[in-house]
Amino acid sequence: PVGHSALDVGPAVSAGAGPMPAVALSPHLQSTQLRVQGICCSAEVKMVKNLLEPLPGVASVGVNQVSRTAIVSHVPSLTAPATLVDILNGARLGAALMQSNDTTA
Repeated sequence: PVGHSALDVGPAVSAGAGPMPAVALSPHLQSTQLRVQGICCSAEVKMVKNLLEPLPGVASVGVNQVSRTAIVSHVPSLTAPATLVDILNGARLGAALMQSNDTTA
Protein backbone atom coordinates (compact mmCIF):
# COMPACT_ATOMS: atom_id res chain seq x y z
CA PRO A 1 0.00 0.00 0.00
CA VAL A 2 1.02 3.59 -0.65
CA GLY A 3 0.38 4.95 2.87
CA HIS A 4 0.80 3.22 6.18
CA SER A 5 -1.31 4.01 9.21
CA ALA A 6 0.04 3.92 12.75
CA LEU A 7 -1.67 0.55 13.16
CA ASP A 8 -0.04 -1.00 10.08
CA VAL A 9 2.96 -2.93 11.38
CA GLY A 10 3.75 -4.77 8.16
CA PRO A 11 3.73 -8.48 7.42
CA ALA A 12 4.23 -10.99 10.18
CA VAL A 13 7.51 -12.90 10.06
CA SER A 14 7.79 -16.26 11.75
CA ALA A 15 11.04 -18.02 12.55
CA GLY A 16 9.29 -21.30 13.34
CA ALA A 17 6.90 -23.53 11.45
CA GLY A 18 3.27 -22.44 11.26
CA PRO A 19 1.47 -19.12 11.15
CA MET A 20 1.83 -16.30 13.67
CA PRO A 21 -1.02 -16.03 16.19
CA ALA A 22 -3.70 -13.48 15.27
CA VAL A 23 -3.65 -11.92 18.75
CA ALA A 24 -0.51 -10.27 20.14
CA LEU A 25 1.06 -12.12 23.04
CA SER A 26 2.05 -8.93 24.92
CA PRO A 27 0.18 -5.67 25.51
CA HIS A 28 0.51 -2.84 23.02
CA LEU A 29 2.90 -0.56 24.97
CA GLN A 30 3.45 3.11 24.35
CA SER A 31 6.08 5.43 25.81
CA THR A 32 4.75 8.82 26.91
CA GLN A 33 7.05 11.64 27.98
CA LEU A 34 5.61 14.26 30.32
CA ARG A 35 6.93 17.64 31.46
CA VAL A 36 6.21 17.90 35.21
CA GLN A 37 7.04 21.42 36.39
CA GLY A 38 6.16 20.65 40.01
CA ILE A 39 9.09 18.27 40.51
CA CYS A 40 11.66 20.00 42.71
CA CYS A 41 12.87 17.27 45.08
CA SER A 42 12.74 13.54 45.75
CA ALA A 43 9.33 13.86 47.45
CA GLU A 44 7.70 14.85 44.14
CA VAL A 45 9.58 12.08 42.31
CA LYS A 46 8.03 9.58 44.71
CA MET A 47 4.61 11.28 44.38
CA VAL A 48 4.66 11.00 40.57
CA LYS A 49 5.52 7.30 40.78
CA ASN A 50 2.89 6.66 43.47
CA LEU A 51 0.21 8.39 41.39
CA LEU A 52 0.97 6.74 38.04
CA GLU A 53 2.29 3.22 38.80
CA PRO A 54 -1.06 1.87 40.11
CA LEU A 55 -2.99 2.95 36.99
CA PRO A 56 -4.29 0.18 34.70
CA GLY A 57 -1.83 -0.76 31.95
CA VAL A 58 1.13 1.19 33.37
CA ALA A 59 4.24 -0.98 33.05
CA SER A 60 6.85 1.48 34.34
CA VAL A 61 7.36 5.08 35.41
CA GLY A 62 10.73 6.80 35.20
CA VAL A 63 11.16 10.27 36.70
CA ASN A 64 14.07 12.67 36.14
CA GLN A 65 14.18 15.31 38.87
CA VAL A 66 16.75 17.52 37.13
CA SER A 67 14.91 17.77 33.80
CA ARG A 68 11.48 17.67 35.49
CA THR A 69 10.25 14.92 33.18
CA ALA A 70 8.56 11.57 33.52
CA ILE A 71 8.54 8.73 30.99
CA VAL A 72 5.66 6.30 31.33
CA SER A 73 5.48 2.96 29.52
CA HIS A 74 1.82 2.00 29.34
CA VAL A 75 -1.04 0.46 27.36
CA PRO A 76 -2.86 3.52 25.93
CA SER A 77 -6.20 1.72 25.60
CA LEU A 78 -6.17 1.20 29.39
CA THR A 79 -4.71 4.57 30.43
CA ALA A 80 -4.52 7.32 27.80
CA PRO A 81 -1.68 9.89 27.79
CA ALA A 82 -4.21 12.64 28.62
CA THR A 83 -5.23 10.66 31.72
CA LEU A 84 -1.62 10.60 32.93
CA VAL A 85 -1.50 14.40 32.61
CA ASP A 86 -4.89 14.81 34.33
CA ILE A 87 -3.83 12.63 37.29
CA LEU A 88 -0.65 14.65 37.83
CA ASN A 89 -2.44 17.96 37.42
CA GLY A 90 -5.02 16.82 39.97
CA ALA A 91 -2.09 16.75 42.40
CA ARG A 92 -1.07 20.28 41.24
CA LEU A 93 2.17 19.09 39.65
CA GLY A 94 1.92 21.21 36.47
CA ALA A 95 2.12 18.35 33.98
CA ALA A 96 1.98 18.57 30.17
CA LEU A 97 2.37 16.03 27.38
CA MET A 98 5.74 16.31 25.63
CA GLN A 99 5.77 13.23 23.39
CA SER A 100 3.92 9.96 22.99
CA ASN A 101 5.34 7.06 20.94
CA ASP A 102 4.26 3.54 20.10
CA THR A 103 7.08 1.29 21.38
CA THR A 104 5.85 -1.87 19.65
CA ALA A 105 6.07 -0.67 16.03
